[in-house]
Amino acid sequence: HATLPLDLATWTPRTMGNVITKHLWEAVRANDVVQLEQALSDGASVDSTTTVEDETKFSAGSVSALMLSIKLGNDQAARLLLERGADVHWPRPHNGFNPLHVAASMANLEMIQALAAAGSHLDATTNQGITPVVQGEQL
Repeated sequence: HATLPLDLATWTPRTMGNVITKHLWEAVRANDVVQLEQALSDGASVDSTTTVEDETKFSAGSVSALMLSIKLGNDQAARLLLERGADVHWPRPHNGFNPLHVAASMANLEMIQALAAAGSHLDATTNQGITPVVQGEQL
């Protein structure tokens, strides 16, 4: 469960939501499926997004929990997010990359197959017209 503040009277539902979402991101980064399951059960959105910095090896900008799991090689977390209905089509606003592009850029065949099975489109294009297949070929 989320750690509760000592003075609950000062906390709003939005603040509590931020704590729950923080637990989701910590779980994604650590590939901790128990903590991730708890964060989702506590109300964190399976389609949570955040702004990332360069420590994740992503270009700056928004990224979904599913994308970050894939990029970090945290396949257990990614599988759980897929099982819980994560959006396999969500594109990063600034470049159009979706989770399948990320899996292709990581040459993660297992995740490519899992995303395809979840309905991801192999012909989806980035803002520059790059498909996941082309992305994978650029390695």
